[in-house]
Amino acid sequence: MKQRHVEDLPHIPINPQNDIPVLDHAIKQYLTSLCGRALSQEQKAQILVLQNLRRRLAEVPPDTKGTYVPLTVEDITALDAAIAGFMVLAQRSNRPSKERDAQLQRFAAFRQDLQRML
Repeated sequence: MKQRHVEDLPHIPINPQNDIPVLDHAIKQYLTSLCGRALSQEQKAQILVLQNLRRRLAEVPPDTKGTYVPLTVEDITALDAAIAGFMVLAQRSNRPSKERDAQLQRFAAFRQDLQRML
């Protein structure tokens, strides 16, 4: 199997002050929603990937200007599942509002960006 270098991996531009806290919150909420459920092996593997991704995002210094985070196919797949799950949670737990709907639209656009990376 050919090993890929970091520069060969898809990258997503991240604003550490705005994007990382939002992504971390979405991932955390999704992971919390899985607690106490019977999980498939695929979901268990995705949890490990998401936990690792959260650690990598937390290591980005907050004063960094426009950094890029390399993502593996596993990262992208797990992040897409987490965002999709978070969107369902947000729709169920938050009353409809312009703010909620705008956030959901941004997440939907982000998911499209992730799909283009695959």
